[in-house]
Amino acid sequence: MTEKLLVNVTEAARQLSLSREMVYRELRCGRLPVVRVGRATRIPTEALRQWTMDRMESWDREPWPFEMK
Repeated sequence: MTEKLLVNVTEAARQLSLSREMVYRELRCGRLPVVRVGRATRIPTEALRQWTMDRMESWDREPWPFEMK
């Protein structure tokens, strides 16, 4: 089976283990690109991979918000 090039918001949320609302927030802020096909909102699957990699890389740079004891 071939991989989809575009997924809808529900599929993207499922793949990222996030809520649909969080995915829409990332789209509105421009952190995830959007492809409009008529009224349909689609997200490139490659963008989901890149978004994940960007978050993994920032894990090392950002300070941990909780003090470890």
